[in-house]
Amino acid sequence: MLTCRSRPRCLRTWSELDGVRLREGDGPLSVQVRPAAMSRPHRPWRPAPVPLRPGEWLRWQLNYRFGSTCECGAQWHYRPETLNLR
Repeated sequence: MLTCRSRPRCLRTWSELDGVRLREGDGPLSVQVRPAAMSRPHRPWRPAPVPLRPGEWLRWQLNYRFGSTCECGAQWHYRPETLNLR
């Protein structure tokens, strides 16, 4: 189950997770957050997947930065997002 702080009382199921990569193997569940495609600046390095064992929680905080594509003094818009996986 995912809870998100960007919208009050937002709960989503595993099948509704956009931008979260889950991989299950012999060991713990591997969780990795993929940033929004339109966020800037693009960064080639991203944090490694995090192992999540049964009963553990994971809080992932992202700070997205968006800007317009025009040269007319573009303003940046920020969107903080907190994902709580349990």
